[in-house]
Amino acid sequence: MRRPRGVSTTCDTSVDRGLRPSGSPPRPSLHAPAGTPVALSPGMRTLPLLTLLCLSACTGRLGDVEPLRPDGVGGPKVPDPRRPGEMLPAFAPAATGLRRLTNHQLENSLRDLLEGEVDVRAELPADPVSDDAHAFTSELASEVSSGSLAVEKYDGAARAAAEQAFADRDRRERVVGCAPEGADDPCVRAFLERFLRRAWRRPATPTELDRYEAIVLTGEAELDDVWEGLEHAVAATLQSPHFLYRVELGQDGRFDGFEMATRLSYFLWETTPDAELLEAAASGALSDDEGLRAQTRRLLADPRAEPALMRFFEEWLGYARLDHIQKDPGYFPTFTPALGRAMRREIELSLRQTVFVEDGSFMALMDTDRTFVNGALARHYGLTPIPGAAPPELVDTWTPETPGGCADVPGYANLCSEGALSHDLILDEAGVIIMHAPVWGTDAGGEPARMEVAVDGEARDTREVRGSASAPERVTLTFELDAGTHTVSIAFLNDFYEPPANRDLRIAEVRFERAGEDETFTETTLPPERRGLLSLAGMLSLYARPIDTSPTQRGLFIRERLLCGHIDPPPPGVDATLPLPPAGMHITNRERVGRHLSDTYCASCHSQMDPLGLPFEAFDGVGAFRETDQGLPLDLSGDLDGVRFDGSVELASLLSEEQQVVDCTVRQLFRHATGRRDERAQRVALYAVADAFADAGYSFLSLVEAFVLSDAFRSAGDPR
Repeated sequence: MRRPRGVSTTCDTSVDRGLRPSGSPPRPSLHAPAGTPVALSPGMRTLPLLTLLCLSACTGRLGDVEPLRPDGVGGPKVPDPRRPGEMLPAFAPAATGLRRLTNHQLENSLRDLLEGEVDVRAELPADPVSDDAHAFTSELASEVSSGSLAVEKYDGAARAAAEQAFADRDRRERVVGCAPEGADDPCVRAFLERFLRRAWRRPATPTELDRYEAIVLTGEAELDDVWEGLEHAVAATLQSPHFLYRVELGQDGRFDGFEMATRLSYFLWETTPDAELLEAAASGALSDDEGLRAQTRRLLADPRAEPALMRFFEEWLGYARLDHIQKDPGYFPTFTPALGRAMRREIELSLRQTVFVEDGSFMALMDTDRTFVNGALARHYGLTPIPGAAPPELVDTWTPETPGGCADVPGYANLCSEGALSHDLILDEAGVIIMHAPVWGTDAGGEPARMEVAVDGEARDTREVRGSASAPERVTLTFELDAGTHTVSIAFLNDFYEPPANRDLRIAEVRFERAGEDETFTETTLPPERRGLLSLAGMLSLYARPIDTSPTQRGLFIRERLLCGHIDPPPPGVDATLPLPPAGMHITNRERVGRHLSDTYCASCHSQMDPLGLPFEAFDGVGAFRETDQGLPLDLSGDLDGVRFDGSVELASLLSEEQQVVDCTVRQLFRHATGRRDERAQRVALYAVADAFADAGYSFLSLVEAFVLSDAFRSAGDPR
């Protein structure tokens, strides 16, 4: 993108423009006051950074939840349909406000606006995350502020996206819809009107169109190319707060047509509305039940709906972490990164089959006996191997040798100074290679040995190493490698020697295996000890520790994610870690967590979690079935709010019929779709959606439609 000498324009980012009828009260200003001058000097990288001052004025706070009114204080009340004899506040819509696009939403929007993929991921600021509680990315994006660094990153992303789209002649003509001969060509203004409408999700005002047309004129005059002017106008559009933020404020308790189009499209497609949806918004069709239902069904029938709704499940259940989950190979030597990825795929396929292929009962997933496995998962579950799957094949071994100057250590190569040992791994065909390396290090100088594994000069893993000669750490790494010769090296990074203190790294025989299983997944029946999503190895691995199970984590997941309960974190200064038993003493995890349940201070919270997690003690920290813990028999009894049961299979049956799970599914969908945490004032409307969900046989797609048509989705509260 070439540089013009300079341009003077105005930063007009008032939310009122083009959205508020004449004479109606003004909405809160999105950014700086309209008309703020922005003059650009030749020293700036390219054409106008239209929104730097404006966007940096956006503010918000993570984690604040302000109730619409105190529960039970003031306002009309209605009977609580779930608790006879109790009352709830009458419905009041959730607070509205500005919602920053998530990175997925932004990248999808750029793809659709610019007629193809653009690579801007490295330019974007990271999506906000929550360290202390589960929250959807959309919730956090509703609260996050954009500081100067984020503004700079969005600037770079907008410029990069425009430059990529306009670098190809055919593509830029598809974006613009014509090949203008100059900036005064009528098709330029027609393009800007169409592009701004789609990017900003509402019509641009004549003043806004004039301003962006002036950018094209200035670019052409100073760079002698109308396409340069158009490229700068596109970049400026994509830097605007009207693109980066979803302006959904409503009026008189309802969202207008364009706000509804925005809500619907980003909920069901994670992208900007298409032309047909914007036409429906302009015509008023989205204010009518039948018009809204028709557009909802159209969007759900589009292929873009599946990945958008799968992202809801991914964030709700948390299974994306399986791509990078770490387990201690000393405790779980059969676990590999490839197995973790297979676990994730199993969960995805199970959800997809029920929700999108069969449009079946979502609640049946709680106790289904069906799943999808590849070769690795079949072995993990003890199932008959699937056709075409094979165990890993040993392709090479490497016995490292102690370098000169270092003392010999029986059974190990001893690296006593910083340096690396290397091995040439020769592969006759490409594939997934699993490396197994028993290693241990001596502590000295206040820190353990550090080791780095590299392949062809590229670092693949760096870690601290402890262990001992009799109990080394078993490092298992997975690489996807092409056919040919690859140099694998293990380096010692932090030598320390101050007699008698000495830090060394010791390495035993290294084995290289080719992963035998292919990527084919087959639908099959779960073994009898497993029922439902919660019994899948991926879910059990996620909510466990690297070296053991965790009844508390597993129970907390059920209580908060599936039942929508709330458990406060331990108070500051309280050590919630269960101590390991003394050496030589064998006790079960149930006996260990009994400390929580016998302590009055701890039991108030742990009584809501541990009885739900203990029935899953039949599965270890990577979800493998076991019949004992520390060689001792297992007690798998549990309690669901006063209902006693024995084992995870009985719990699965209870959850498949539990009203709290139905209601919580709806509440989680509300949080994801609206970016707001539900409050008691929305509870009546959400219960009505849950009842429609039940009436539809728990079809998740029917739930989505009922939710979109509900007051919970269509009504606008006061701006926040």
